[in-house]
Order: sequence, then C-alpha cells, then structure tokens
Amino acid sequence: MISCHHQTYLYAVYICHFELASRNKVFIISLRGDNGEIVTPISVCHFDTSSWDADHVAFRSMGFKPGESEVCHLLPAHDLVVLPK
Repeated sequence: MISCHHQTYLYAVYICHFELASRNKVFIISLRGDNGEIVTPISVCHFDTSSWDADHVAFRSMGFKPGESEVCHLLPAHDLVVLPK
C-alpha cells in the first residue's frame, strides 16, 4: 500500500510513503451527516503499531503505547491510496 498526502501548492504535489510487509487495511466507509448528506471517505487501519514512535499523536491522544492497539484514521479528501491488484 502506498499513501500519498496532498500538499498545499499552486499545483498538485503529493508526499507519498509506503510500508513493506505492513498489516494495514483500507476501507471505504459511508457517513451520513445531520443534514442527510452522505460522504464516503477512505479509512486506513494499522494493525501493528509496535514499531511506531512512542510520541506519535495517536498514542498521546488515546493514551496507549506502541503495539498495544490498532490505529484507524480517515484520509482527507485529496489524499490517495494505491493498492496492489
């Protein structure tokens, strides 16, 4: 899986990264707002966080340590994920 994050420039610029042999999964989910509008963001779940920096924002905000829990997050609208077939 390759993730590419949109950067703020006058033209399309992305910063991309990947993890070899990662235990990540990608999901497309549907969320309905209070006004009835439906959005379908991409969610990435990282199932092995044992090698992550202990100071990662996910650990600070959720109160756990690397390897103790999975981390899932939504990607912003202009980010990309490239997956093998």
